[in-house]
Amino acid sequence: MKLLFQIVICILIEISPNVYAKELPEELEVSVYYRNFSHQNSWEKSFLKQEKAHAIQINRNQFLVIASQNSHVEYAEILSDSGKSNTKLQLIAFDPDTGLSLFDSSPFVVSSKIFQLDQFDFDICKKKMKEDFTSYGESEFFFKGYSSKGFVRDKENTILYKYKNYNCGIQFGSKLFDLEYLREFYKKKKKGRIFFHPGFLVKFNLSEDEKEFYFGKKLDGVVVEKIYPGFGPIGLLQPQDAVIEVNGVTLQGNPIEKKRKFFQSILYSNKKFRKKDEPVNLTIRRNKKTITQKYFLKHYSDENFLIPEKFENEKRLFFIEGGLVFSELSGAYLKESGKDYRRKSHKKLLYIYEFYKYKSHPFRKRIVIVNRILPDDFNINMRNLEDEMVQKANGENVISLTHLFAIFQRAKSEILLEFSNGEFFVFNKEEIFLVNENIKKLYSLNHLSNIVE
Repeated sequence: MKLLFQIVICILIEISPNVYAKELPEELEVSVYYRNFSHQNSWEKSFLKQEKAHAIQINRNQFLVIASQNSHVEYAEILSDSGKSNTKLQLIAFDPDTGLSLFDSSPFVVSSKIFQLDQFDFDICKKKMKEDFTSYGESEFFFKGYSSKGFVRDKENTILYKYKNYNCGIQFGSKLFDLEYLREFYKKKKKGRIFFHPGFLVKFNLSEDEKEFYFGKKLDGVVVEKIYPGFGPIGLLQPQDAVIEVNGVTLQGNPIEKKRKFFQSILYSNKKFRKKDEPVNLTIRRNKKTITQKYFLKHYSDENFLIPEKFENEKRLFFIEGGLVFSELSGAYLKESGKDYRRKSHKKLLYIYEFYKYKSHPFRKRIVIVNRILPDDFNINMRNLEDEMVQKANGENVISLTHLFAIFQRAKSEILLEFSNGEFFVFNKEEIFLVNENIKKLYSLNHLSNIVE
């Protein structure tokens, strides 16, 4: 009898979903909540900020949403007709390069229109779509997209694109991404980058003189401009190398054809996304000699950059000594000043940032700066140190923030700091201990560091 009762309940759930889930309008609007961190006031606690976005429901309890790129997404809520939140969505996957997010609702939600991934008519749409490779944001991430020319937005959902009555994909910026990308994203269900980066950038558009200089009169190809440290083929490629072939595909034709062949041959294998254990074989011309190199693709990461655009997982390290807040320079630190950050930023830091963007340093891992000075009688003569770089501590070149922190910890009596403006200051450990206690009380700080010893 108990078993029969359970079966009846299950049947009722299947045939009467509206009893257990709220009916939604065809156009789904959601509020996406992001964890907001201050890079300039790194000791402050984070807070949530809200942004409205459109969603596509792909099954009874999952939704695709376009969120802001490179954001720390926490969760989302479906908005009712009155604009109030009524269903909370849990984040399952997020691609920071495109902003595509996958959310899950529990219990399931019933919508009058569900766009299952197999409802996207890939073969029909592909005949009408113009293939292109596009880059996104600071990562210079490249992915195969399609020009949205000739397609129209679905009137009922502003991120869905159609060709006539066929569902063809979702728009990111000015590009249309198809079922191939959506399926791969959904299959991996990963919070982070899911596609590989070539690891280096090349120049496609060459003058006739450049072609003859790099390739001679018979060959053609592309020229290496930049190799990324950490995930690029450092040591295998050099700037000004002339790439003739990628995995046996010759890079001939006009710049558009070269671009398509280059990315298609590197990022794809047998018309599928290349796996990490599938090598990329390059035929290059260097000093009038033809050589071959082999490497494996990796995900984009700015971990090895001297100045990262932002820190992984928003881990903004800091520590405070004598009211001076020490942290590491990043692109996000400068750009927190707004669109006019170039005018507002310290000119020396701006120059260093632009010069070392996407580069490593011979011995420094990070640039350590004094990003704030919390006023106290002890540091009254140090106010001009704000935004200055810490060059040396007790005679040692400062490699990173954790390195400087370790020097403070192991020093027995004094720490001599040398700054980028040529000034020197001596910190007496007994004196700054008392100053630190006063700073904690004065500014209601629970701790003066987030570095784990």
